[in-house]
This record gives sequence, C-alpha cells and structure tokens, in this order.
Amino acid sequence: MAKKRKKRFFRLLHLPVGVIFLLIFTIYLIISFLNSRIKPTITSYDVTKGKSAVTNDPFTGIALRTENIAYADTSGYINYYVREGSRVSATTKLYTMDESGNVSTALEELAQESSQLSEENIASIRNRISGFTENYSDDNYQEVYDFKYDLESMILEFFNANSLDAINEKLKESGLDSNFQIKTPNSSGIVLYSIDNMESLTKEQVMKSSFDTSKYTKASLATNSYVESGRPIYKTISSENWEIVIPLTKEQKEKYKETTYVKIRFAKDGFETTGAFAIQENADGAYGVISLSDNMTRYCNQRFIGIEIIAEAITGLKVPKSSVVNHKSYCVPKRYVSIGDDGSYNVLKRTFNKKGEEKIKKLEVEVLSATLESDDQADHDLDNDFFYISTDSLSKGDNLKLTDSQEFFTVEETLTLKGVYNINSGYAKFRTVTILTESNDYYIVQSDSVYGLQVYDKIVLNGSTVKNNQIIFN
Repeated sequence: MAKKRKKRFFRLLHLPVGVIFLLIFTIYLIISFLNSRIKPTITSYDVTKGKSAVTNDPFTGIALRTENIAYADTSGYINYYVREGSRVSATTKLYTMDESGNVSTALEELAQESSQLSEENIASIRNRISGFTENYSDDNYQEVYDFKYDLESMILEFFNANSLDAINEKLKESGLDSNFQIKTPNSSGIVLYSIDNMESLTKEQVMKSSFDTSKYTKASLATNSYVESGRPIYKTISSENWEIVIPLTKEQKEKYKETTYVKIRFAKDGFETTGAFAIQENADGAYGVISLSDNMTRYCNQRFIGIEIIAEAITGLKVPKSSVVNHKSYCVPKRYVSIGDDGSYNVLKRTFNKKGEEKIKKLEVEVLSATLESDDQADHDLDNDFFYISTDSLSKGDNLKLTDSQEFFTVEETLTLKGVYNINSGYAKFRTVTILTESNDYYIVQSDSVYGLQVYDKIVLNGSTVKNNQIIFN
C-alpha cells in the first residue's frame, strides 16, 4: 500500500506546472468563496459633519394676561375718549356717562363745534386703515368688527382733555350737567373695550376645548351705547408679563421636554422674539407655556394668537442609524479607577486563590463613557461621578478595592449605552454617541466628546455585524 501511495505522489509531481497552478488557484477560490459566505463583509463609513433640517412648528396659542374688568356703577349712555390699546392712569379721562340720555344729542353738537380733526389726525387714521387692509384675511372676518371699534376709539382719542373740559363747561352753562360725569379708570394699564369671558383663565385651567374657536365669543363694548348698572364697560391689562399657552402632541412634548427658551414668530406681522418655555401638565394633556415680558401691547386685543416656534439647525456628526448599537456597561465610582501615565484606566480587583488567600490584582479596563467627560478627576465629585466600564472588562459581582484604603465596591449596576464601532486601528472599538436629532436614515450626534467620535473617523456601517474589540481584516 505504501508503494502505491508513493507512486501516486510522484505522478502528481510529474504533472505539468500549469495544471498544478490551476489546482491551487481552484482550491483558493473555493476557500475564499466559503469564507465570504461564513464571514459577513464589513463595510465602513467615514464620519462627516452634519446639520439637521430646519422645520418650524406652527401653533395657535391662547394669550393669558392680567386682565381686570370694570363694571358700570350707574346706568346710562357711555362714550369713550381713549383709544383701545392705549395706556391709562388713575387720572386719565377715560369715558363719560350720561345717566338721563338728554345729554347725548347736545354733547354731539358741542363736540362738533369744539373739535375738528387735524391733518395729523387724518394721516394717522389713513395709516391705521392701510395697515389693516394689508394684513386682512377672509379667515379672520371678526377682525373687521374689532377694527371698526378700534377706529372709533382712535377718533374719539383725538378729542383731547381740554376739548372735553370745554364741553363740560358748556353743559354746565346749559344746565345739562347734573346727570353727566367724566370718569377715570379704576386701575392703570392698557385699556380694552371687549369682553370674552376668558379674562380669568389660568394655564392650569386650559383644556383642549379652550382652543375651539367656533365656540368663542367676543363682545365689543360700543361707544355712545346704553349700558345697565353692573355691566362690563372696559378692562385694563395691568402687567407687561403675559403667557401664550399652546397644545402639545406626545411627540412635541418629547421634543421640547428639555427646552427652557424658545424663539417664536408671530403670524400676524412676522415679529420675532424669545420667551421662557415650560411644559404644563393638565387633566387632558400637555401644554407648552411661553412666558413673555414685552410686546404685550402689540397683541393685547388678540386671545388666539398664531405663532411658530423657530427651530435652529443642530450641528454635529452625521452617522447612519444602521451603525448605532447598544452596549452594556458597569457603573463604577470614579474614585475606584486610576488613570495611568499612558492614559490607561485601571482598577484593583480582589480575588482569592485555592487556599482562600486574598489577592489584589491591578486590572486594565475599558471605559466607554462617564458622568462627566473630562479625564481630570481633580474637579469632580468622585462620590457621585461614575465611569461606565465595558462588560468585556469586568463581571457582575467583582470586588474592586479603593487605593490606599480597605473600602470595597461590588460591581453590579449596569447602564446600556448607545454607540458605534470605530475601526481606525484595525479592530472594532465601541465609542459612545449622544444623539442630538435624527432624520430618516441618519443621526446627528455630538462631536468632539472625550469618549465619542471625531470627524473623519471610520466606523462600521452595520454595527450588528461585529463585536467589541473584534479584529477587522477589511
């Protein structure tokens, strides 16, 4: 048998070189094919800078102000002498009250005799009409009535205090002043001549039904009209501080949960400002509350205000979603971890030999992240700061010894981190990522973090195809 095998071997040696080369090449192709079928191809991705798309969120909000309603103390015919939206004080001649009704006709005649509109007054009226027509929309037809009363108030404001005093003197001369009074406001602030029964609404009371504009009613208080005693006649807004409450979906609540300030744009005129932001949890859902301390007068006669929250583009590093994987880590107090001169992280692990004798072993560990990113422990509260160490380095139940102490820490608590596999060095090293925002296929993650990524890093495109510290042959 041995002789036959030798003969076959020598026959192979006498095969032509081309045939032998072809056999070797065929075997190589078969092995390569089988290897490619067993081992998945590792595709890499070069990390680049990225920026999120900007999409503003539109809302219709409810304006909440410090509104004080004033009521008539007598019945009679009322005439206003200050334009709506103007600031009044305790001495402002705000309105007149004619209890008998006999004064109204005489008052109109006397006003015509003693007051005429100047060219400047007429120019102001023209500007107001022009501004209204430019911003008018059929969707807000109610604003026509608001504008009508605003224009009437504006014209009446041009009857200055001296003219009103002159009219009052003539009424005295005519003997018609007994039931006629010039009234000042009960409180200072911005005066409005409309009531909508939402003056006392608070952010805690806002509900979804509050935003139903089809059920909203706003009563404008007309000048030269008869009012009963005890009826509303005007209201004042006493503070520049006001709030806009907006309804939030579950997605928007999550989106804005860490937001403390927002930049908003008003739909009415495109004006932009910034306000403090907080989420208010009410009985039927979550609401955003935008607190403002200025520009209240600009929108004082609007209860429902169209705004949009202006989104700012978020910049960072762009990584594919397919690259991001989860990796468990152990939470170890920073004071149990030392940093070597070479930048390595080390712990003192307690073990026991077969005889039960204690051994303390210095062990290098892989730190994936930390509560504070800096490696400088001098400025940290080491009792409350943690290193998150890869589960490849430690096991649950390991005892770690504090340097120069008899204190021990038992490894137990875990935290799942999100990250990608960096392959710059030829092996897969897990690097944590902090996701700032996302699109359909990509995340924008924080850049320049100690334990994260840098621009131009090479990472695994499909993170699920490799393991931490796996050697990459590609």
